Amino acid sequence: MAAKIPHLLARGGRYYARIVIPPILRPHFDDKWELSAPLGADRREAVRRLPAAVAEMQAQIDAARQLVKSKFKPKVQPKPGKPLNMRQMATFHYASELAEDDKERAAYSTDNLPEDMSKFHAAHEAGLRRLASGKSTNEEVRAKVGWVIDSMRLAGHTQVVFGTPEWRELARTLAGVQLEAIKRKTERDDGVFEDTPIHPALVAVKPLATDPIAARILDGDSTKALSEVFQTFASERSATPATNKECEVAVRMFEEFLEDAKPLYRITRQDVLGFKRALAETPSNYTKRFKGMSLPKAIVANKARKVPFSALTARTINNKYLSRIHSLLNWCVKGDLIPDNPAVGIKVDAIPSNDSNRKYFTSEELRLIFPAHMFSEPLNEFEWAMLISVYGGMRASELAQMQLSSIRLERNVLIFNIEEKTKNAGSKRMVPVHSELIRIGLPERIARLKADKETHLFPDWYRKGMEAKRRATDNGHGDSLNHYFPRFIPKRFNETYLPQVGVTDGSTFWHTFRHTFKTGLSLGGVVKSTRDYLCGHADSSAGAVYVHDISIAAMAEAMDKLSFDGICGGGT
Repeated sequence: MAAKIPHLLARGGRYYARIVIPPILRPHFDDKWELSAPLGADRREAVRRLPAAVAEMQAQIDAARQLVKSKFKPKVQPKPGKPLNMRQMATFHYASELAEDDKERAAYSTDNLPEDMSKFHAAHEAGLRRLASGKSTNEEVRAKVGWVIDSMRLAGHTQVVFGTPEWRELARTLAGVQLEAIKRKTERDDGVFEDTPIHPALVAVKPLATDPIAARILDGDSTKALSEVFQTFASERSATPATNKECEVAVRMFEEFLEDAKPLYRITRQDVLGFKRALAETPSNYTKRFKGMSLPKAIVANKARKVPFSALTARTINNKYLSRIHSLLNWCVKGDLIPDNPAVGIKVDAIPSNDSNRKYFTSEELRLIFPAHMFSEPLNEFEWAMLISVYGGMRASELAQMQLSSIRLERNVLIFNIEEKTKNAGSKRMVPVHSELIRIGLPERIARLKADKETHLFPDWYRKGMEAKRRATDNGHGDSLNHYFPRFIPKRFNETYLPQVGVTDGSTFWHTFRHTFKTGLSLGGVVKSTRDYLCGHADSSAGAVYVHDISIAAMAEAMDKLSFDGICGGGT
C-alpha cells in the first residue's frame, strides 16, 4: 500500500492538492474551509505537480495571515461595566473610528451614500490639535471629544469627572487618537491601507534595550498579551464552547491579578505563583458577589466581611484556572512565541475531601427554610424543588431536567432515574424516592402534572432553563446546562429566599442542600460507597469500579436512614 502523502487527496479517480484554511483566516476566503487545486488522473504526475500547487496555496494563506496581522485591533474587547485604563480606551476608540469608516466605505456600494463632511475637516482638525496640545478650555474640550468620554462613562469604562486633571488628560489623549484616525481615513482615500498608528497610546510598548528578559522575545507576537492571542488559540483547537469560556475567564482573572495585560515574554513564574496564591483567597462567584470589582479588590472586600464567603477549592483552582493558563502558555511555547512555559508544575496541593468540613444546613436553619405553615397548603414548584433537593441530593441541572417518565417503580421501589444530560457519566444513577416525599404528596403532584399534559417535574424551571440555553447558543456562548438552570430557582433561593427567612451568614446556598443530604446519610450510618453513588460522586479508590452493584433495596434502606429534625412536613 502506497504511503500517504501530505496534502494529496484522491477523489473520484482524480488527484487534488489540498490545504485546510485556519479558522481565523476563512472570512478572507469566502468562509471556505480548504483550498484545493486539480492535479490530474495520473498519480505519478500528480505527485510531481503537488509541491508547486501547495506552495501557491500556502502563499495565499500567508498573504491572508499578513492581512489579519496588519489590521489594527485593540488589546481588549471591552464589555459594558469593565473599567479600562487610558491606553485601552484610546485603542478602543481608535478601532471604533476605523470600523465606522469601513461602514461608510461599504455604503458606496448602495444608493445610501454618507453625507460629505469634507468642508468641515480643516477646522475640526485644527481644534483637535489645539486640544491635544493642552491649549483648549474645558468647554472647547467638551465640544470636541466630550461625547467620547461620556460614552465611555456610560459604558462603565471610566469614572473621570468633568474638568478634573484626569478628565483633561484623557481628553488630550483622545484628541490625538482622533487625529490618528483622521490620518488613516485620508490614507485610505489615497488607496493606502497600512493602518499603522504612531500615537504613543496606540503603539505597542517595546522593551528597553537594557530589558533583562528581552531575550525571551522570539516573535512579533511575543509582545502581545494573553488576551490578545486567546482567540487564535481557541480557533486552533477543537474544545467545547464551555471549555473555551473557562479559559477566557481564567485569562481575564490572571490579567486582573496582574493589573495589566502583560506581554507574553514578560510573564514570569513569580506571576503565576502569585496568581495561585491569590486564587486560594478568592471568594467563589466573586464577580456576582462583588459586582464591578476586579479580583484583587474582591479578595480585600471579602476579607472585610464579618463572615467571608467561602474561597475557591483546590480542585477548582487547579482544574479551572491554573490548568487553563498552563495550556495557553504551552500553546505559546509550541508556536515559538515564548521559549518556555512559566506555569509548568504550578498547582495547589490537593485537599483531601472531608464531609465533616463541608457546610450543611443545621436543624434550626432547616426549620427556617421549611416552616410548618409551608405544608398547610399545596406546595408550589419552588417549595417542591427545595424538598426534593434536600431529600434527593440532586444537582440543580439534574432536578430541572427531571422528566415525569423518569420517576418510576423499580422492583417495587419508587425511584428518580437521573438519565438526562448530566455533569459526567458517573452522575447517571437511580435514587430511591424518600418516604417523606411520598408522604408529603409527590405521587399526587406527578399525577396532576401528567393530567395537565406536562412532561417534566418542574415544567416552568425546565422551560426557562432551556430558553436561556437556546439564547446563549444562538449568541455563540457555551451550551452547558449547568450554566443556565441555576439562574432561576437556585438564584431566587440564594438571593431572595435565604435572607427573607433569616439565614444570612453568607456561607450557605442552594448547593448546600447536597452537602446536607450527604451529611445526613453519613450521620445515619450509610457507608461511603453508597453515599457517593446516591450523590453521583466519582470514587477515586481502587474498588470504585464495583460501587454500582448496589441493589435498589439496599439503596432504599440507606435512604430510610436519612432524617432531618428541622423539617416537619404535613400531608398533601
